[in-house]
Amino acid sequence: MKKLMLIALLTFVSNVSFCQFINSVQVNGGLIFPTNAQNGLLTSFEFTHKLDESWSLYSSAGYSYFNKNTVYTDNHLDSPTSYSEDSHKLYKLVVGSKLILNTIKSFKVFADFEFGFNHLTYNEYDMVLIKDDLQRKVLSFYPDYSSRKSTSESLYGLGFGLGFTQQINSNYGFSLEYKRLIQTKNMDYFRHYYALSLGLVYNI
Repeated sequence: MKKLMLIALLTFVSNVSFCQFINSVQVNGGLIFPTNAQNGLLTSFEFTHKLDESWSLYSSAGYSYFNKNTVYTDNHLDSPTSYSEDSHKLYKLVVGSKLILNTIKSFKVFADFEFGFNHLTYNEYDMVLIKDDLQRKVLSFYPDYSSRKSTSESLYGLGFGLGFTQQINSNYGFSLEYKRLIQTKNMDYFRHYYALSLGLVYNI
């Protein structure tokens, strides 16, 4: 928790000092697709500073919500599935760089890379297994709701995105982006997500 507060404070201070260089502000909303959980919703707020006509830097704060993860027993084909986590809430603070790859008429195609800090909270459950000892097979399994435990994790995150922007007029535009997100706290622990977001851009 101390790490989260420190990162939040540093991000706030950097954003305040960054304000005089802000060229655009962007509000995003969309869908998040965890590789081993139900799909969810996301939102984020982004500040951008242009370095030149092709490169820009950005700072972003985001929130995502998704529900149950998916747990398999032996293999994915003939084994029952259940879940051991639910009510995931993901808070994200990142900095990144964006590169314009091509301009097609009024559309600008871009790629971006980001790195930052993530705080994930969720409910965790022990599992109850019902087995067939003769066949050595798990017949079913489900969460033990009495074992529910609130869990939080501090994770480092990487993101890679591809999208395009379109200017509506001199002040307003919109963007559409598809992004791959990876989170980790050590080399043996990773969480993977995909995100599709639509953003409203205001040029200052």
